[in-house]
Amino acid sequence: MNPRDQVLEEPAVAGSPGGEGTECEGMEVTFCTRIRDEQAYPALDAIADLWCRLQRRLFVDLYVRGGKLGECKKRYIARYGLTARRFNALSADLRGKVKARREAVRAHVAGLERRVRVAREKIARLEKELSKASSPERRRRLEVHPPPEEAQAQNPPGPP
Repeated sequence: MNPRDQVLEEPAVAGSPGGEGTECEGMEVTFCTRIRDEQAYPALDAIADLWCRLQRRLFVDLYVRGGKLGECKKRYIARYGLTARRFNALSADLRGKVKARREAVRAHVAGLERRVRVAREKIARLEKELSKASSPERRRRLEVHPPPEEAQAQNPPGPP
């Protein structure tokens, strides 16, 4: 038997028989399945499309225009025929995406700040070496030279 076709038993939940005092307390379980009826795909695609459009509109209303969640909830329920539960799921999903993006930006900025700090330390070290260099040959090797593209731009080859 294919493992995908196996029927999964319902997980033990705290308060249910076999679930009291087990490690299942507070545990979340996610189930995944394949939909074999391909005729359902167009309807599911339309639902996913609507969900994405509503989520983008909610993002604009909340984060760009600075609207209040309660006002948006009333308007979206009336305009799009959502249930309160669906709107709450929509806003929670959006909140999670915004939070993840903010954390990613913070991590990126921290990485850039770290690279700048390392570059500054390297510059300071090289400047110190340059100031201590006694021989002219050593000083010439430590001096900053422009990349070849810049050198050509500063001194274009002229007619002989």
